[in-house]
Amino acid sequence: MEFKEKSAYYRERFESVLSERLNALDASAPDGITVPMRYAVENGGKRIRPVLCYATAETLGVPLYEVDDIAVAIESIHSYSLVHDDLPAMDNDDFRRGKLSTHKKFGEAHGILAGDALLNFAFETALDKKNINADYINALKYVAKCAGYGGMIGGQVIDIEGTEKTEGNLCKIIENKTAKLIKAPIVAASLISGGKYLKELEEFGDALGFLFQITDDIMDVTGSFAELGKTPDKDVKESKTTAVSVLGLEKARELAERYRETAKNSVKNIPDSEFLAQFAEAVFSRKS
Repeated sequence: MEFKEKSAYYRERFESVLSERLNALDASAPDGITVPMRYAVENGGKRIRPVLCYATAETLGVPLYEVDDIAVAIESIHSYSLVHDDLPAMDNDDFRRGKLSTHKKFGEAHGILAGDALLNFAFETALDKKNINADYINALKYVAKCAGYGGMIGGQVIDIEGTEKTEGNLCKIIENKTAKLIKAPIVAASLISGGKYLKELEEFGDALGFLFQITDDIMDVTGSFAELGKTPDKDVKESKTTAVSVLGLEKARELAERYRETAKNSVKNIPDSEFLAQFAEAVFSRKS
């Protein structure tokens, strides 16, 4: 199967599983929370994290049904983080994926609560899986650490505190705010397999996470609203610490190239890992 077709296959599977899990939401819960929850997590997106979870699992010989629930959990965590990131107290963005951000659609209070609910839904879903074993618990614990105070949330704090624009601070922000939650589905799939090729996949996840954020920073200054689905040039206007603001556009592009090669090289000795290497190439070449 070609890269595009396989990506589409993983996304279609994920959308089907996500729909099943959302349709099983407690019917007694008020529409005032379940409707914005669904809006936030169903509101488009490239489904990068679920695709990586499925692709890594398949590479390692893990049946896809074994990672369905953790894929939903990780994407729900990602979606909640975007809902909160768009709030006035954070990045204050009116649009996400070409549509009104959740708090603009439903109101700020409902946006906050929808994000809270999605975080809880993530772990409720992951722990609802049948036949949970120690490897799965280790994987879920890893996801929680990547998303928490020592991971994504910690990175957001460093970002909003407006740290000095140095390469060291840039790396701290990227590693925690973005890279750890991209690395999470890759490492989680490895842990579920019993830790197959764990070191190589950790290296791949790190490089891919940095590559993703650097290309995102580049697109923020080169892309349009139609391409990005959100307000362009926003990071520059708010004087954020980004790869472009710290390194300049050309050096940021050079750094992206290095991370692309690191990602591809890290999986070259893993059997059946062609899709993962192609994924790194696709992230490097993306326009949206």
